[in-house]
Amino acid sequence: MPDISTLPIVNLDTAQQLQAYGGKEILNEVYTEFETETQQILSDLEVGIAKKDWEWVRRSFHTIKGSSATLGIERMQRLAYIGETNQREGKNAQAPQDLKALQTAFEEYRKVYKQILRL
Repeated sequence: MPDISTLPIVNLDTAQQLQAYGGKEILNEVYTEFETETQQILSDLEVGIAKKDWEWVRRSFHTIKGSSATLGIERMQRLAYIGETNQREGKNAQAPQDLKALQTAFEEYRKVYKQILRL
């Protein structure tokens, strides 16, 4: 298993494929939409953890995993996969640490994705 820090924040091959299908405007739209939606899901995850709604927490990690995979946001995809797997395995106490790692990766994404994608 690769060290998460070696995974790209955004896989340029994936982004270039998306741009080839929809152009730069669509590329900007989908990555910006990911930022907005993921910010909300991360906030909701904090609430889900506080309420100990573990199935909801698992589904939220799953949602982020899927959308980040589609866009090639590999660090977040891997961390969301870990969070989802821990929930599926009943490792509920791990959820706050999994969320924190995902939030850190999200902040890295937010700071640099427009530069990486030249948007």
